[in-house]
Amino acid sequence: MSYNIGNIIIKDHQEDKYAYIGEIYDGLALVRTKDNLYGYINQNGEEVIPCSFEYAADFSEGLALTLPTNSKQYQFIKPDGSIHIVCPKEYITVGSFHDGRSVVSKGKYQYGYIDKKGKEVIPCQYLKACNFGDGLAVVEIPFFSTIRVGNKKIMVIDIYGNRQQQWLGQYCFFDDDSFCDGLFPLKEYISSSVMGEHHCITIFLDKEGVIYRNKNEVEKLNIRYQAKKKASLAPKEIDRQKLVYFCSEVTFLGTMIKLKTDSKENLRKKKKTLLADIKRVVEVAEHTLMAESKALEKSKEKIKA
Repeated sequence: MSYNIGNIIIKDHQEDKYAYIGEIYDGLALVRTKDNLYGYINQNGEEVIPCSFEYAADFSEGLALTLPTNSKQYQFIKPDGSIHIVCPKEYITVGSFHDGRSVVSKGKYQYGYIDKKGKEVIPCQYLKACNFGDGLAVVEIPFFSTIRVGNKKIMVIDIYGNRQQQWLGQYCFFDDDSFCDGLFPLKEYISSSVMGEHHCITIFLDKEGVIYRNKNEVEKLNIRYQAKKKASLAPKEIDRQKLVYFCSEVTFLGTMIKLKTDSKENLRKKKKTLLADIKRVVEVAEHTLMAESKALEKSKEKIKA
């Protein structure tokens, strides 16, 4: 006997084999066995790419991100199972392709993008980066200020890495967010007068650099954004992360997110992590200043000569 899951024909023996069956992208659906191995089946339920991967993502733009068993190198495969790109070991994380670009990282706070030839077309120089959408992506660039702790510098870039817009403020964004229908959802961190509680509100950014904060306007834009996102069926291979360090519980209240503070013991642990992160940002800033200083000295020497 057989039955349908979405548009896929599944036979009785397959139900016992697969713990997960995804949606069809580029003619194939991602599956995971009960032994936690990934592969792909077609619309008839036939396993056309064997379940031999330690990790795999949905097909996107004709390619699927996979990680072979007992390997530390990500690779992209075609629908026929042939290997298209083998990523260098230096890439710790790799994302699916969107607008011909895949977000990669060489370590914490070192994000960039590769093209479909595997070439690093946008250097790994960002603290954080998200998927491209509508030809644009939002990234966080190094910034350090003693005036207001928590401020971040957010920048919009095109597929060539050219800066389009830039903002400074207490913003954050999710890794799997992207521009869709000309909109990008940002989270703005707001301190509360109530001791121990903070808020993150959803705001929207458009291609022209306009930020929308009005509650009624944001709700309308959110409905439009989510509908367009759902219609695009864009695969999401990255889980959403916590918004800020000092929170243990997140409650979604419409466009408002309420964060409760963690216990003192956990706060101490997270404080160490936060200090390490700040140290990393300072190191990046110092490295940039040293490079600029050396370049200036060389220029002076040339002028004297």
